[in-house]
Amino acid sequence: YLNEKSCEVFMAPFDVRLKKIENDYQTVTVVQPDLCIICDPSKIDEKGCHGAPELIIEILSPSTSTKDVHDKFDLYEEAGVLEYWIVDPLNLLVDVFCLTEGKYNPIKKYTSLENVPVNIFPGFSIDLKDIFK
Repeated sequence: YLNEKSCEVFMAPFDVRLKKIENDYQTVTVVQPDLCIICDPSKIDEKGCHGAPELIIEILSPSTSTKDVHDKFDLYEEAGVLEYWIVDPLNLLVDVFCLTEGKYNPIKKYTSLENVPVNIFPGFSIDLKDIFK
């Protein structure tokens, strides 16, 4: 599906530099999402990505689950990541969130037997049976 688009898929380790505004000061936070899709080639440079990817996927592990579910959720929402997936490989679940008017709306919790539509790309879906083998 993405071969026909200007989008590229990147996986960790790949730096994503996100702008954050706190108390009228702009800072840059560097994260390394497990997977991200970037469709604006001008965001990609020798250091990674400067700005919000269109889609970020984080895969939970015991050492990162709190950070992925809380800290990164808020950071990605504020930075304007259009779609955020949280993959739980132990329970074979995927939580999908889409940005609407600056806030993430939960779309659905998908189970291992379902197809997950990529909301920002109409007609593109991922069969979780292929992912959770």
